[in-house]
Amino acid sequence: MEKNVKSTKGWRANKWVRAAIPALLLHFSIGTVYCWSIFSQNISSYIDWDKSAVEWAFSFAIFFLGMSAAF
Repeated sequence: MEKNVKSTKGWRANKWVRAAIPALLLHFSIGTVYCWSIFSQNISSYIDWDKSAVEWAFSFAIFFLGMSAAF
């Protein structure tokens, strides 16, 4: 009798790769929040707003990052 075995090859067969790719994407998305200080001056000058008004976006992002981590 032949066993009915599926042949899975490539990155889908390796569970470490399937875990590493979403982890890297998550860390990149969180890292963009923390590099806000580099871009805040350029963004404020681009949209002609005061820098303190633009920095509220960072406060909201950190707040929702913490709230989503709670879940």
